[in-house]
Amino acid sequence: MHTFSQGPLSSFGLNMFSIDPDDITLSLMVRNNPKEVNVVIQQFKDKGIFGRLDAVNKALDNCDYTTLLPYIWSERDRKARLEWLRENAKLHTLLLFEQGLSEISVNPTIETVRKIVSPLFMAAEIRLRQDAECFVNPKEIDDKTLKISTTYVNALNRLLEKHKLQVDEVRDLRSPSVVSGITKKIIEKMKEFIETETPPSLNWLAAKSHGMVRDGENPFENVPQRYKMIPEEEMNKRRLRFAMATIEKNEKS
Repeated sequence: MHTFSQGPLSSFGLNMFSIDPDDITLSLMVRNNPKEVNVVIQQFKDKGIFGRLDAVNKALDNCDYTTLLPYIWSERDRKARLEWLRENAKLHTLLLFEQGLSEISVNPTIETVRKIVSPLFMAAEIRLRQDAECFVNPKEIDDKTLKISTTYVNALNRLLEKHKLQVDEVRDLRSPSVVSGITKKIIEKMKEFIETETPPSLNWLAAKSHGMVRDGENPFENVPQRYKMIPEEEMNKRRLRFAMATIEKNEKS
């Protein structure tokens, strides 16, 4: 069976990397281990998204994905989870990936992969690249963004295998209609970014895992030097330039 890690997503740099336990990808290690996901689900089984909506909304507003993800993973109502993600993913990179996985869980068909999941995953990848541009040394953050992308590609491949979906690289991932859908979704998200007054913070990408921060500490206070970001004023300009350049490039294609 063809898997995404071997197909066009890998051509965008989604290769296998080991997880560095000293950064935010620590919380995503769970995503790569179905047994650990089940442990989280059991721990949060009486909560889910709607059991603690106040905590969920607070985590979403703060881009605190380490707190937010377990609530999403443990939501038992698949359709309700998908509807929540469709409404709230917006420009949140990790939630765009999560929405893609949720779409397959609710509608496990090749058409879902072609028309919905592929565009969502590539839009999420573009958002990762956009935020990576805001670091003093963008190349230093590449390793982390690749780990994040790879985590979700692996999760998607497990879902495809679970539902016995045979994905053909040329027909299902590189056909003109699929490429067109991906292009439209990327343009849509970049325009949404330009029109959004307050886009999601990208501090989560620089910080160590919240689990390594003591109560009362600022999780972004001791950011490793290699993850230092440019000044905020320049950061906003750089993200806007990236969005406009991406729109222009994709509109030409």
